[in-house]
Formats: sequence, C-alpha cells, structure tokens
Amino acid sequence: MRGETPKIKKKYWLFTIYMLETKIIKEWEETAKNDAKRFFKEKDISIADYAKKLLEYYFGEERKARFANRGVDEAGINARAEVYNEAFWKSYAWWQRKNAENEKVLAKYEPIFKEAEAVANAVDVSDIKDGFPCGWVYIYLKDEKSELGKALRSIKGGDAYSAKVCYWSTYQLPVKLPNYGQCVSFDERVSQKVVEFLKEKGIEAGTHTCID
Repeated sequence: MRGETPKIKKKYWLFTIYMLETKIIKEWEETAKNDAKRFFKEKDISIADYAKKLLEYYFGEERKARFANRGVDEAGINARAEVYNEAFWKSYAWWQRKNAENEKVLAKYEPIFKEAEAVANAVDVSDIKDGFPCGWVYIYLKDEKSELGKALRSIKGGDAYSAKVCYWSTYQLPVKLPNYGQCVSFDERVSQKVVEFLKEKGIEAGTHTCID
C-alpha cells in the first residue's frame, strides 16, 4: 500500500516538481531512500503505517508553517511530498529484493558458521586468567568482492569510506564467540582457531583486536 500525498491536480504538481531545484529533489530523494532502508530495522510497525507516519512528520500540518516561513506554498509542499513518496516506495521495493538476496547468500554459509561456533566453544582457555587487557576480537571476511563479502557490506550499510576504514566491522562474519570474561586473550585464542577452521572451508578470514 503506497503512502498518500495531498491532493493536487496532476498537471500543477508536475510543473512544480519541474520547477524545483535539482538540489531540493536530490535531498528529498536521499531522505526517502534512507528512511526506506531503516524500515527493515524497525519492529512492530507495518510498512504502510511507517510510510504514513513519515509523510505526516515531513509534510503534515505542523510542518506547513515552517515551509511557509521559507516561502514554500501549498503546491511546493505537495511537490516535495510527491518526490519523497515516489523515492520511498522505489527504495523500499529495492531493499526488499536486496535483503532477500543477502539472506539467500548467508543461508548458504550458515552451516559453516554453525560449525565454526562449535569449534569456538571447544577451544580450551582454562589456563587464561581473566583480567587486563580488556577487549574483544572481530572475525572478518578478507575477500570483500566475493558474493559473501558483498552481502555482508549490503547488510551493514554505510558509505565506501566507512567500509574501507572499518573493514573489520563492515565484513564481520556472523560467528558468535563464547564469553569467558573481559580479558581479550580469551577472544584472541578462540578467534585464531575459528580462522583456521574457516580457511579449511575455503573462507579467508582475519581478526581485528579492540582494546577497551
């Protein structure tokens, strides 16, 4: 169900959209795309209610006064709402397809990740005493351009710069490590065994240590 925009004769809002500055159009399209993407992290709300809530937030009665103060008339408000609404639903449909593709990719590797977690739980850390230094370890995929790498990047989101700088977070593999305490030595030993196991399965992984 698509969101509703204020009623206005089509020929007039088309003309108004044409007259809108390219910068304004791009800004509302970008806002709509980000909102649509965020929906998939929302809980207990339907897409129809989510879209309606956003349209009201951006273009409802409370916001009209702000637009008016900037010299934007009713037609201008409706034109912006139309740009936003169209971009929102296009982006929502795109993310539906993309998320389904990502889930399909991860499902292929899920048995391996479950085995990796079993390997992690079997590692002997009885000789390690809890204490300092505190921290944790990321296990990340090295092959960023692989099918799995692209899926992880898509799920994580973020821009290209963030993905490059924080690669260990962007390409973190969904392998849950056991929690033995705050000392980073636990994660370091366990993660190394997991990386060795993954290599045997054809998955090149690395580790990144964070000291708290």
